[in-house]
Amino acid sequence: MSALSENTSHHVNTVLDISQPSHSRIDNLAKHQRNTVAQRNANKQKAMWHDIKAEWERQEDAAVTLAQKHGQKVEWMRIRLQRLPEYGKTRKINTWNAFIHVRSMDLNQEGSDLPVGEKLRLTELVKLANSTNEYESLPKDKIDAMMACLQEARQRDATGSRSQPKAIRQDVYQTSKHVHKELMTLGSRCRTSSMAITVQTSGEGSSPLYYMDPAARQFVEIVLGMDVDTFCLKFESFAILGLQKFVKNDNDRRSLQKSQIRSTVRDRLRKITGEDGLNMEWTAYEDLIIDKYHVILDGWPKDIVFNPADLGTKSLAVVIAALEDGTCNWKKLTEESYIKYVQERERKIQAGEVHIPKCKRRSDAGQKRGPYKRQRGEARCVSDVRPEEESDDDGKLAVSGQ
Repeated sequence: MSALSENTSHHVNTVLDISQPSHSRIDNLAKHQRNTVAQRNANKQKAMWHDIKAEWERQEDAAVTLAQKHGQKVEWMRIRLQRLPEYGKTRKINTWNAFIHVRSMDLNQEGSDLPVGEKLRLTELVKLANSTNEYESLPKDKIDAMMACLQEARQRDATGSRSQPKAIRQDVYQTSKHVHKELMTLGSRCRTSSMAITVQTSGEGSSPLYYMDPAARQFVEIVLGMDVDTFCLKFESFAILGLQKFVKNDNDRRSLQKSQIRSTVRDRLRKITGEDGLNMEWTAYEDLIIDKYHVILDGWPKDIVFNPADLGTKSLAVVIAALEDGTCNWKKLTEESYIKYVQERERKIQAGEVHIPKCKRRSDAGQKRGPYKRQRGEARCVSDVRPEEESDDDGKLAVSGQ
């Protein structure tokens, strides 16, 4: 049994035997019989490859002929004739596909549990559609609605949640395998070091899948001081339980919720403004955020103070729910909407509906203040040394008259 390479993906706590010999098969044939069987198989392979090469030559001649006839490149025509995956990947939604999709939904009664044998296949749907003139007579608004329906269906298939455990496992494994392959080739091309860990946060999946190159593995084992399996399992438990595992009391819980609100608002603010280092100004929000960047945090729950630092447990939960479901989010202001917002804000200030905090008045306001007097023992800066001050022979600072 051979060990897996460090540059390949692994199953945690799983040993894969990639070199286990297959069971030997008892051979009772005589030597001349084995030679006859081997010769027959060789002739079959030779005939098959002869036919394949002949078909390749025929397709190449057809690609050259069609390319010259229609003014296209030979490679472009070759891909279309062979229907390679590269051609299918670039296909976009068109009216015919949208029409067939909607017809399939109608005829196969989407949402019902029709047996597989009673559902129409694609070839049957296309044949039925070609037998009528319904496609040619479709109005533009109906075509647009069909294309939108197909776009929604594709988006749902790509990002929708899967319910079958087997489908979930296959999706996780195949996607992780593809990611690991891309990271490995990226390291070969660009000399990068990568680490990728995939776990199911539902807690119902298989063991974590991970990829680590030698540098990442050494970081975990030497710098962090733990083996890779333990590191991945710790990450899995954190992904499932989150920071709840580290909350000890209600104060910790409120601090965690406040941090969640601040980070969510800040990250979305940076995304909408394009300013990577921008931070949210809760106390000077209107002056430093709205007036400067013309964006507004729309949908903040009513009757809740606009500052996470002043909120209690219930209010924090309401704000978090609004941020998660998208009710509260950043929105860009047009020039017209910004002018209306400023006018409305001035009206509320004049009417006393909005309280503008003022700076506290100094206790010695209006009085003449003398120069700053340094307290005894206070550290001094070299630039504070006056001309009458000089250094003694030991290099220590000495003040004249002392």
